[in-house]
Amino acid sequence: MVEEEASGRGVSETVPRGSGDLLPKIALGLAGVAILLSLVAMVAVPGPRGPAGPAGSAGVAGANGDSGEDGAVGATGATGSVGPAGPAGTAGATGLAGSTGATGAIGATGATGPQGPAGYPCWDTDMDGTNDPSEDANLDTSFDTLDCQGPQGLTGATGAAGATGSAGATGATGSTGATGATGPPGPAGTPCWDTNMNGVNDPSEDVNTDTFFNTLDCQGPQGPTGPTGATGATGATGAMGATGIVTTATFYGAVGVIGPAVPLWVFAGPIATVTTNASQRLTGAAEAPLGLAAAGPQLFDYGLCYRTFGGGPLTNFAGLSFSTGEATATRVSWAATASVVPGAGMWDVGFCVRNALGLALADTGSVNGWVQVTN
Repeated sequence: MVEEEASGRGVSETVPRGSGDLLPKIALGLAGVAILLSLVAMVAVPGPRGPAGPAGSAGVAGANGDSGEDGAVGATGATGSVGPAGPAGTAGATGLAGSTGATGAIGATGATGPQGPAGYPCWDTDMDGTNDPSEDANLDTSFDTLDCQGPQGLTGATGAAGATGSAGATGATGSTGATGATGPPGPAGTPCWDTNMNGVNDPSEDVNTDTFFNTLDCQGPQGPTGPTGATGATGATGAMGATGIVTTATFYGAVGVIGPAVPLWVFAGPIATVTTNASQRLTGAAEAPLGLAAAGPQLFDYGLCYRTFGGGPLTNFAGLSFSTGEATATRVSWAATASVVPGAGMWDVGFCVRNALGLALADTGSVNGWVQVTN
């Protein structure tokens, strides 16, 4: 006999030795009988349906079926709101230069400026206010307008001989000479007017048609024209008239680069300064070599211009009748002469150019010119 204490009971039970191996076997047999009886009962009489068991796990997904036909096009949706402005695009390339606009109208004449300083005498060529010995052009020890005369021109060609003048009046009869000794009688002579020596006064023998037949009808035929006489001495220089030259100024020097795209008149190189009263005239001439540094050709305008002394816009002597040239890569000399009455004032004068197109006049030389003030 072995004593064992049942768990949680607090009492002792006495179990015969060897009975521990028999109990499991008895329990197993009883379970088998219960199972058998259950199977017999299931076969013999169906019992009521038990409750549905829990859902099984999802099976593996089947393969995709064929695509169905396209459905009808749906109605157009409402217009969406305007999106935010996109970033600014990069600047486009600069367009070609436009054609030159038409020349603007000539502006109104400005008010007359103040009286300019007194001019220099025409003989004061270096304008220093001093009578220099070299300015006494005619060497008469006086300094006056006679020293403003230009160099003597070349002798002109001899004019054609004039027609022979009419016969002069018959001279007075000379005094009677002493009577000579009587000679022997000679043969009867024929009068000098009796050209056919027929002793008759024929009408054709009255040469001077005075109805008389005498020695006045004995004039011979006109002789040949005599040789041209020698050229006479040059007369003295006359005093300067009211329309004479008041002063002459020159301008010369390097032109430099002109333009491109300059739509206004500009001076090409150095200029001269002169003064005029209200009625005096400016007359000048100049030339300047000009060309393009690159291939052309290109049109440009040129001429003589003046402006108020010290600054301001230029005015072409010829107004709107200025000259236009075609410049190329070959340098060419361009010349201009013109005359204008600008009114009273002090003026800058020179050769001028208007180069409004895209190539610069960069192949240039030196300008040479002059301007005169005349009454």
